[in-house]
Amino acid sequence: RSRASLVRIRCSRCADTRTLLPPGPFSGLTIPSRCAGPNPAECGPAPYGVTPDESRFVDEQTLKLQEMPEDVPTGEMPRSVLLNVERALVDVAAPGTG
Repeated sequence: RSRASLVRIRCSRCADTRTLLPPGPFSGLTIPSRCAGPNPAECGPAPYGVTPDESRFVDEQTLKLQEMPEDVPTGEMPRSVLLNVERALVDVAAPGTG
């Protein structure tokens, strides 16, 4: 999946354009519900739309790294940890590889 690193939005009525930057790598982004252009009353509610060609996205993948079952003592569950990888590391690890 992709994560936005820069989002360009444009008002569909007055063509006002804004740039939004996510506050952090794991946080969401809120698109304004009102236009910030010269005449916001004329634009109505929720006028902004994302312009994907002018936005930047980063490939991202979540991996679950788990102990090998044969290395775990009998009767115990294997420990695991979740990892977030991005850019060149996406799709590098194949499932089930040791």
